[in-house]
This record gives sequence, C-alpha cells and structure tokens, in this order.
Amino acid sequence: MVSILSSDFQQATEWIMAMKHALRAPDALHLAVAARQDAVLTLDRGLAKAAKRVGLTTRK
Repeated sequence: MVSILSSDFQQATEWIMAMKHALRAPDALHLAVAARQDAVLTLDRGLAKAAKRVGLTTRK
C-alpha cells in the first residue's frame, strides 16, 4: 500500500487541466501516485494512453 500525498492530488489536477482528452479524477490520481513510486504498471489501455499523454512510460 502507498499513501496518497497532497502533491499527488496537485499533480493529478495539473494533468486533468492540461489534457484535451478526458482523464477521470481517480485515474489521474492513480497515475500520479504510480509515477511518484516509479511504478506505472497497467493493463488498462485507456490508462496507458493517458499515461503516455502526460509523458509517462507504462509497463504491462
């Protein structure tokens, strides 16, 4: 388990506001926490695309 920090909420908000495509708040928060942990791992294609749009590399 990983704690959610206020900086994760801030990062998620920045990504949501900057994206032209819809990124749901829970997904943005998930990405922010995973990015902070250097653990962006997903089988969710939509989440992987969103990660790519914000400059993150995902692993399957």
